[in-house]
Amino acid sequence: MHHFLSLLLLFIGLHVSVQTRIPRSVLTVPNGVSWGTWDEMKMCPSETYAIGFILKVYRPSSNAGDDNRVLTGIRLYCSNVFKDSYLDYRQSVQSEVDRSGQWIFNRLDGFCSCVSLLTAFQLRFEDGMATNIKFNCSREQVLEGDGRSRGEWSGWSQKCEGIGICGISTLREGPQGNRNYSALKNVRMYCCS
Repeated sequence: MHHFLSLLLLFIGLHVSVQTRIPRSVLTVPNGVSWGTWDEMKMCPSETYAIGFILKVYRPSSNAGDDNRVLTGIRLYCSNVFKDSYLDYRQSVQSEVDRSGQWIFNRLDGFCSCVSLLTAFQLRFEDGMATNIKFNCSREQVLEGDGRSRGEWSGWSQKCEGIGICGISTLREGPQGNRNYSALKNVRMYCCS
């Protein structure tokens, strides 16, 4: 019984620390879309920061190739680079995601180099939908997602005030007309000290 209570308290404590983390600043891109519904802020566990990411991508029609991809989700991998083994990325947070699409994992391109954190981002847009993302790492490395290769890149967000990116929320628009998936329209990243 004592073991069960210890595990329960540990779980509750971890859950509370994730939910009550307060960001120091919010990052946005200058030409992000403003219509749709923002999901809840999702935060990395206390004392961890985003070191990498993967995208959930949907291809509405299979015959259009790579240039028909739409983002339906973003997952951030969190680590405490000052304490953990650097690539101990078992902890993650993700935006609300649509059931449509597949997670595309590119281990080499989706993570900052050793002891470096995500600190800024840029979105690619086409037809009012986010189609790809880039991140800047604290050691000036740039990571680009596996989304669409067409469209216009926004300007870069500001760099984090604080240590690094620690959370995310996304703006979504539900299915419209003959489109049966929820499109990701914009992103906010949160920075922590």
